[in-house]
Amino acid sequence: MTPSSLVAIMLLVTGTSLSLGVASAGQLPRQDLPQTRRVVVTGHFEDRDGRQICRLVDVFPAPLRDFVNVTRELWGIQIRVFEEDGQMLLNELRVHQDGQFTIDFPRPGVYRFELNPNESFRFVNPLVTVSAATTHFALVLEAKPYCLYGIILDAADVTPVTEPLNVSAVGTNYTTTREGARYALFFDVPRSIELRVDNQVPAYAYRPKALHIEVVERMQRQDLQVQRLAGAKDTIELHVEIEGVKFARGEWLSVDVGGERNFFTGQRGARSAFDFLLPDPGSYNVHVYSQRYEVEPVERAHIDHNQTLRLHALERNTWIVVRVIGNDGKPMGFPRPKMHEGPKNCVVLSRDGLKLEPSRYAQFGVGAVGWALRPDVHGELRFRVAKGGTFRLHTNFDQYKDRTIPVEVRTDDTATVDIQLGEGVPHKDAEPTTTHQLSNANSRNEANQPLQTTCKGGPRLSGPIRRMKCYLGFFAAVLICATFGVIDAP
Repeated sequence: MTPSSLVAIMLLVTGTSLSLGVASAGQLPRQDLPQTRRVVVTGHFEDRDGRQICRLVDVFPAPLRDFVNVTRELWGIQIRVFEEDGQMLLNELRVHQDGQFTIDFPRPGVYRFELNPNESFRFVNPLVTVSAATTHFALVLEAKPYCLYGIILDAADVTPVTEPLNVSAVGTNYTTTREGARYALFFDVPRSIELRVDNQVPAYAYRPKALHIEVVERMQRQDLQVQRLAGAKDTIELHVEIEGVKFARGEWLSVDVGGERNFFTGQRGARSAFDFLLPDPGSYNVHVYSQRYEVEPVERAHIDHNQTLRLHALERNTWIVVRVIGNDGKPMGFPRPKMHEGPKNCVVLSRDGLKLEPSRYAQFGVGAVGWALRPDVHGELRFRVAKGGTFRLHTNFDQYKDRTIPVEVRTDDTATVDIQLGEGVPHKDAEPTTTHQLSNANSRNEANQPLQTTCKGGPRLSGPIRRMKCYLGFFAAVLICATFGVIDAP
């Protein structure tokens, strides 16, 4: 055998082995893989008769539409979409104002649509089968088949009440009376309920009512009578006076009264006297809110007869000014907080002995004790209190550890506090990583990475294939060298 023939044979063997290795380590041919084709489908809502539904009120039977209080439309209803395995595809289906919607399904299959169980309507069939050929489908909606409806009347003159009332039952939709004091509650099946009629906060004009009702008819009418608090035998009159207040333009007081069994009522106005009607003797709390004045709250006061409660207001003339400084020594401002955003990137003021509530929201502007204020664009925030003393500032910023800073301020004076966020204050979660530490970490990561061998234009080879390639290459080199007399053949 000539040397050139031997070299050709060895190269052929090596290439064949590598080809087999690549085939075994690579992916299956493309035509053998399962196809995961996405399907984009449009849809709409309709009733059992095939009529398209664009307005939510059209879901309900015609005789009940005058009793249903519809405050939303289809695009305001939360509809969730789930895959066959129960995994959520959409938390909220986006519905356009014309009742149409579009869904990008990841693959053909069976999908389930879900409404809030307390809604007054439901899907006739929540399951939809989507194939590769599906382009449009309809979701059929209907009102729940059993309905309790009627009018709420004033017991004194048997005329419809004029104030809005809340009507509810456990496990069903919650509703507010509409014009003419009408209401409607819907159920999936006949059932026994405890119907509750209560006042809509903050007004409190009628005595709350609860009664047991058996819902057995598909359209069951039940008119109700409620008793007005004013003039009733057991009603307690509470007169609240706030002394020492004066009002400039745009200023006002807000007075809230809360009690047992979820009782709550409130009034607001540029006046110093407020009158409330309490349904029963019991324990009540009275809170007064004002930007200009501070009024000591009344907690758990037992009230069992008509009485006058006199409270004294102190004007807030004492200021605590806080300036937040960043790492660069410049004032550090933050964007306006979103609605109901928690107390982060802010400073909370407390008086010694006052327990802070973790549920407080971040706010802008001027605050008082217990407020969580976010620095403005100039890195400044202001607290306004009525009396001097010992206070504490509690910081809560995303990139820095929380701190508590004591502050002493005299009445009718101003205390200014500078908070240097970057001054020896590490990140909340971990110590800051230095450049040296980062370089070492990268070196360790590189050392721990397995050696990857990649064929140009092909997949990476596994460890055994790489070793076989090395062995075959070594023996091929030995035979070539022995053939040409470079080394002695073994």
